[in-house]
Amino acid sequence: MSASSLAIIITSLFTDMVSLVSKGLVISALTILTVSSCGSGGSDQQQDPLVTDEPVAYVKRPVPRDENDVIESDNILLPATFNGGAALYIRDRASQTAGERNITDAAFGAGAFYDVKDVDASYDGRRLLFSMRAPQIDNADEEDQPKWRLWEYDLDNNSLRRVFGVNDDISGQFHDISPSYLPDGRIVFSSTRQVRTRSLLLSSFRPPYKYTVNVDGEDEDIFNLHVYDPIADSSGNFIQQITFSQGHDLQPTILQDGRVAFLRYDAAEKGNNNKLSIYTVNIDGSNMRIHYGYHSQTTGNSSGDPTTFVDLRELADGTLSAILQARESSTLGGDIVQINSDGFTDINQPTAPNAGDTGVGQGSITTGTVNLDDDISTHGYFNSAYPINGDQRFLVSWNPCRLLDENATPDNAEDDIILACSPSNLANTDLVAAPPFFGLWLYDADAGTQTPIVIALEGEMFTDAVVMEDKPLPQIAETNLDSDLENRGAGLLNIRSVYDITGDDDSAENIRIYSAPGSDNYINRPARFLRLVKAVGVPLDLDDTLLGPDSQKGQREILGYTPIEADGSVRVEVPADVSFYFEVVNGDGERISTRHRNFLQLRAGETFNCTGCHVADNNNNPNSTLPHGRLDAEADTAYPQGAFGVGVHFSNNTRYVNVAGVVGGETMADVNALANGANRVAVPDLLYTDELSSPGFEDAPITLRYSNLPSDAEAPITEACSDLWTTECSIVINYPEHIQVLWESARTDGSCISCHTIAGSNTPAGQLELTDQPNIDDDDRLKSYGELFDRDDMILVFADGVTNPLTPLVLTNQNYTDVDGIDLEIGGNTIPIPEPFNPDNDNIATTDIYVQSYVAGAPQFYPAPNQNILILRLLTDDEKPGAPVMGRSAAQSSDFFGKMQSTDGTDHSSFMSEDELRLVREWLDIGGQYYNDPL
Repeated sequence: MSASSLAIIITSLFTDMVSLVSKGLVISALTILTVSSCGSGGSDQQQDPLVTDEPVAYVKRPVPRDENDVIESDNILLPATFNGGAALYIRDRASQTAGERNITDAAFGAGAFYDVKDVDASYDGRRLLFSMRAPQIDNADEEDQPKWRLWEYDLDNNSLRRVFGVNDDISGQFHDISPSYLPDGRIVFSSTRQVRTRSLLLSSFRPPYKYTVNVDGEDEDIFNLHVYDPIADSSGNFIQQITFSQGHDLQPTILQDGRVAFLRYDAAEKGNNNKLSIYTVNIDGSNMRIHYGYHSQTTGNSSGDPTTFVDLRELADGTLSAILQARESSTLGGDIVQINSDGFTDINQPTAPNAGDTGVGQGSITTGTVNLDDDISTHGYFNSAYPINGDQRFLVSWNPCRLLDENATPDNAEDDIILACSPSNLANTDLVAAPPFFGLWLYDADAGTQTPIVIALEGEMFTDAVVMEDKPLPQIAETNLDSDLENRGAGLLNIRSVYDITGDDDSAENIRIYSAPGSDNYINRPARFLRLVKAVGVPLDLDDTLLGPDSQKGQREILGYTPIEADGSVRVEVPADVSFYFEVVNGDGERISTRHRNFLQLRAGETFNCTGCHVADNNNNPNSTLPHGRLDAEADTAYPQGAFGVGVHFSNNTRYVNVAGVVGGETMADVNALANGANRVAVPDLLYTDELSSPGFEDAPITLRYSNLPSDAEAPITEACSDLWTTECSIVINYPEHIQVLWESARTDGSCISCHTIAGSNTPAGQLELTDQPNIDDDDRLKSYGELFDRDDMILVFADGVTNPLTPLVLTNQNYTDVDGIDLEIGGNTIPIPEPFNPDNDNIATTDIYVQSYVAGAPQFYPAPNQNILILRLLTDDEKPGAPVMGRSAAQSSDFFGKMQSTDGTDHSSFMSEDELRLVREWLDIGGQYYNDPL
């Protein structure tokens, strides 16, 4: 460091000290007295009373810049990014004067351009776990470059080793990052290995491709959480995948109760609804729940840009500390926040047991204001914060506020002119934020004190700092797994009632009236089946031509259906280790619930208990912030008495009265399982028989089967699954194979395409063409698909069968031109505007004016002198374009389904069977995609 740079830093720190003291933060005098030794590896001279005696480890790296020397942002959604030039260092204690030593050069040699991140210390403080990526290979493609791997350093014997996969080529297929020690010696980490996901693809006879997520237009391999078991390493089965998502699962950290807290990018759909929330999961992959922050994506001192929590750590009081920063942080840092996730699920949403708390779920614990929206933040930025002994004393990577006077800096100057963030300098609009300058500091949020450990040199920064202290061992979260379920490769979804929205009296009343067999409310109850929907992982981002009008949903498969009991309860087995959500559907197979925007997963043998459906509140608000999916945060059940309690609460119920094992509080689904000796399993058909009502008062049965489809139609399930439905089966609906064939299927009065076609001399009925001809505007999809969802193109058919579409005109001063401005000609001559025709005076819209080939007898605007020339005419009302007949769900496609029930005009009321309409409804409800098969 040059003398001028040192003077600038000292001046800046003195100025910062004045500013920070005014805000309540004190920088120790020793900070200024010893700053000249910062950044050098000198020997101990004086013990700072604020330092910690344990060793500290940190990464020293260059400030990342692109080829144009512009500082590169930190994008949380690009965790495999390589920023070479980093190295991992250790100091014997957190002191300015303690010497530092490089411990990773041993892997690739001094001066090698490798990268290091994600440092974690063992519970005894004697080992370090981290991610490291070997130097890049010149002129190699990204897929051939070295990948991130896990490494471990042993302090006692000064040794460095690869954690596992020593025989795995370092340029292999997978990235391994973000490792954390588990209390039993295993390691949890984030990886693109997807070992279980790819195994399930193989078992369903698909190639074992890796799932990807699209980030900024690029396909990125998805990171999920995995657990490494060193004891099982020799057996070859040493890595287990424990999370299954459509986006990234990142930055796992272990809580004292044994759960793993992590950051999930849910990627439930394309667009702005994707969240970066805190989730928790048990070490074995069970009990995966959303934990905090789904509706807190724009919090902190931010104007509304998406933010995220990084560097999660648990404090001694059970709260969490984190760095709150922008998803794509140009400042490379953010604010230190403390999260009360025990009492809140979002910043303004208390848990149900904490209802009435007027506080907030998170808050800054820094003593100054950190501005997340601007390059200039008066209290600087924090890149990482490691809590010492679990309290609010942190080892932080901190960038103090500094300003740069670009106009006063000579082009050939050795040092830029750096100024402190004094009030007068901040008021100077000619000054800009200086480059990042992240050094290591001890930051005591309670006492309001701060002291430096290492001051960075210009162009470098310190990150990923940890204290190698002795910490208490967390518990091992035990899961009570059902061995029979586990052997079937299934978990159990147990919903107490889909009518239980908020645990209130209205929910209780609905449960009471719907669950009384023989009553009108029972017969007319809305919720009849639960549809289980599986997310489809894709190897590459799909072109929208493979999707549809609701491409944000992505591709979906249906795992099956199960009846919803009269009280709204459900108890059904679900395939393990898949991302899924559920939908409530009526007796026609139409979704009546709001869409889930995050996924569930079940471990084989696990039971997932849910009080009710809190996706929407009583106002049917799909963006309700009410706690959902986290059992300890939800409201108590609205109907705790269940099937039996004080008297028989489900009146007229004779079937469940004498079932053995009922003790009170059970739901109808619980008692049904006791009565049958088994849980319900999902099946492909919608099947219901009233077993509760008295003879003669039964509810109408429901039987919607794929086997009842027309003989020339194709069911969206395999032949093997048609014979025997297993946990590996699913319903995959592709428009060309399963929906188009319904329009072509022969019927008593002819097929759909008998009328909705341009064959012969007929114009398509309702301007709706349903044939399997290619779409002239989109060769990748059939014409009928576009006709259903888009405002259709006009087609008229003339007496001789000519099928050229009408061509819209643009009127010019003298001639007719097409939409591209090219004159329309006949025999090399332009077509004059006929008199006395005047579209403007006649109030005729130009979109209603078309040119066609004249044929004798065809409708025309004015007589043509002979055949085979282009003439101008107007469309009749029946010929004009109509609105799309299908929307983004079955409920939004009332034009289509209403027509299927109508007797006006052409009688469609019995044209398509209920089994066919069920197939169309479920296809629309899961997105109406052109294909739901990524291959």
